[in-house]
Amino acid sequence: MKFIVDNEVIKGHDKYLSIMHMISNPRVDVSTDQDFQRAYSGYYFPAQVKQSFKDFYFEYMQECRRTKPSFTEILQHIYDHTGDVHYSFASKLLHTLAPNSPVLDRHVMRVLGFQLMDGKQISSGDPNYKRKKDADAAKRIAYYSSVLDTVVAEYSKYENEPFMQEAIARFDKLSPIYKIIPYTKKVDMLLFRLRNERGVSVLDYLYELQ
Repeated sequence: MKFIVDNEVIKGHDKYLSIMHMISNPRVDVSTDQDFQRAYSGYYFPAQVKQSFKDFYFEYMQECRRTKPSFTEILQHIYDHTGDVHYSFASKLLHTLAPNSPVLDRHVMRVLGFQLMDGKQISSGDPNYKRKKDADAAKRIAYYSSVLDTVVAEYSKYENEPFMQEAIARFDKLSPIYKIIPYTKKVDMLLFRLRNERGVSVLDYLYELQ
């Protein structure tokens, strides 16, 4: 298995660099800064995300700059507000504030060999709907928290392996500006490039090296 390192890997990632530049400035209030919100929405949010969710999300992100919550706490807070376990949006929020934390999305999850835990659908007409929904959410929050911990450990374990160093070196050669992107994000971008490569499971490959 080899990573695909071409211009497709970095396509559209100028917005990412803009996002990280703005978030590093303590004078930028992300709950109100329209330039930040436009860049972030264009990079991370699909078109169908409602403005009401964005308003909540950016306000919470600004709060998180001060409180520095864990991934589990972010998942729980977003669930408490929306009633959904938004593992991908939560991981993107955390990564923006802590760039060494990986981003999880359905493509990266598949390439890494993880299954999405959708949870059992519960009818809102069920008298125990709220209790069952909260119990299901607790399981999903615990699962995705475990996934993130595993991914962090795997990224760290293989950072100095020749196959990873070779891929990162090829990545850095695409453009000098991309050398400033954190290692974790580079791996995310390389994995996302494999999203259409069916049958690829990076963790299966990594385990073969042990």
